[in-house]
Amino acid sequence: MNVTRIASVNINGIRNETRIGMLKDFIWTHELDIVLVQEVTAPESVDTPGYISYTNIGYEMRGTAIIARQDLQITNIDKIPSGRAIAMVICGIRIINVYAPSGTAKRTERERFYNAELPPLFSEYTSPILIGGDFNCILQPIDSTGPFTSSNALAEIVRGLRLTDMWNQDPSHPMFTHYSTTGATRIDRIYLSTANIETKKRIEIIPTAYTDHHAVVLRLSIPNIERRRRRGRWKMNPDIVKETTFKVKFQIEWEKWQGYKR
Repeated sequence: MNVTRIASVNINGIRNETRIGMLKDFIWTHELDIVLVQEVTAPESVDTPGYISYTNIGYEMRGTAIIARQDLQITNIDKIPSGRAIAMVICGIRIINVYAPSGTAKRTERERFYNAELPPLFSEYTSPILIGGDFNCILQPIDSTGPFTSSNALAEIVRGLRLTDMWNQDPSHPMFTHYSTTGATRIDRIYLSTANIETKKRIEIIPTAYTDHHAVVLRLSIPNIERRRRRGRWKMNPDIVKETTFKVKFQIEWEKWQGYKR
C-alpha cells in the first residue's frame, strides 16, 4: 500500500527569497505529495520544481494554494473570490484548503465564511473529503492555552460531512500549531471523512523556520497514488570539515540558523 504525505502550513505571506527557499526545502526533505498553503501573497512564493502550484490569491491578496506532485491526477478545481479557499479532486479525494478570517473582531465574518463561502466547494461531494488549513478558531478548549474563539458554523460542517479531526490531542501533553503573547492554539488542522479514517497511517505537527505556524503532516494509504522513487542518499566528503574556509562559513551559517530558531 502506497503512503501519500499531505501537509498544511500557513506561510504568513513570505516574500523573502531565503524563506521561500526554506519552504521548498521543507517540501523536498519531507517528500510531500500534496501541500495546502495559506496566506499566500504571490504565486511565485509557492512555485516548487517537480510540483504544480494552484493558487487563489483573491481580492484580499492573502489567499490559498495547493502544491501537488506534477504526476498526480487533478480535476475539478474550484476557487472562491476572496481567495480564502481552493479545492480540487486529487486521485478521487475532494481536497479543500481553508484560510478563515482571524481574530475575535472578525467572528461574524468568519461565521459567514463557513456558512456561505465554503459550502459550494463541498456541497456536490460525498466521502472521501479532506479539509485542511488554518481555521483561525478551535472546536475544543483543550486546543488552546489562553483565550480562544470557536465556530458553531464550522462545528456544523464537521458534523454534517461526518468529518474527523486527524489529530488526537493528548490532554497530558497537548500540541499546538501557533504561539502568540496570549497563548498557544491548534488552529491548523486536517479533517477527513470518518468513513475513510482507516487510511490514516500517521500525523505529525512539525516546527518550521520560515513561518510562525507549525506544519501539520498527514500520511494516508491511498491505493491509486503511485509513490515516487525516493531521492538517492548523498554523502559529504568528510575531509571538507577540516578546511579553514569551510569552518568559517559554517560558523556564519550556524549563527543564522540560531536566529531562525529564536
